[in-house]
Amino acid sequence: MELLARKLPFFNTLLKGVGQIMLQENVLTGLLFFLGIFYGSNLMGLGAVLAVLAGTLTAKVFGYDKEETEQGLYGFSAVLVGVALMLFFKPIILSTFFSAPTEAFEMDLFSYNAVLCAIVFAGDKLKDGSWTSVAVILSVFITFLMDKFNLIQLTFPFVAATCIILAVKNLNIKQRLEHTITD
Repeated sequence: MELLARKLPFFNTLLKGVGQIMLQENVLTGLLFFLGIFYGSNLMGLGAVLAVLAGTLTAKVFGYDKEETEQGLYGFSAVLVGVALMLFFKPIILSTFFSAPTEAFEMDLFSYNAVLCAIVFAGDKLKDGSWTSVAVILSVFITFLMDKFNLIQLTFPFVAATCIILAVKNLNIKQRLEHTITD
């Protein structure tokens, strides 16, 4: 990450701006958020990129505090607004340009369940990353399954995936404890 900061300081600032969404002045957090947003929706990812660029460049052009700008403090609100704009304004122009139904773009609304799973299981250990990945995949699977049967989703995929993963984690811990006690 130090190499990135030296070679591409502006890119470093942009990623920190995205990481500031979770109050983290961290390039890796910003990168993971970008990946998560793009995974959920390319359209919202594009909105996030354009917005963090606009927010950060605006701060630089108007001479805002350099240290605050480099910490990403002028990028995170812009990212949230950029994603919200893509969420709330129907992408009719894009759907016409790409000859696809508007609903195909709007389907990206359901990725928030996967993001909620990622937030719940996030941690600083490698195991946490594994549980997070499984929870996100399970949440997306449940979302698609419910969509196939025209069921209202709301936050059910998140709740179901979280409950299933917690149950599996607890079983795994109990089995290891029993194995330890018997040895």
